[in-house]
Amino acid sequence: MNKNSVIAKKKFGQNFLKDEAVLRKIVEAMPNSDNKIVEIGPGLGDLTKYLVDVKSVEAFEVDTDLCKLL
Repeated sequence: MNKNSVIAKKKFGQNFLKDEAVLRKIVEAMPNSDNKIVEIGPGLGDLTKYLVDVKSVEAFEVDTDLCKLL
């Protein structure tokens, strides 16, 4: 399985944010602090990859298929 072949599962309410500009804006809008980020449902990890550059992150994913990709 690769990121391009993943289909969102309705039972998990999945939606995958892919727009790189939006992902960067989310991270830029975060307050500057040393607080750890807890990401619930990181999905494909698109936001996570930006978060780990600026914060300490713990990510929790319930979809075992997606866990393999993170």
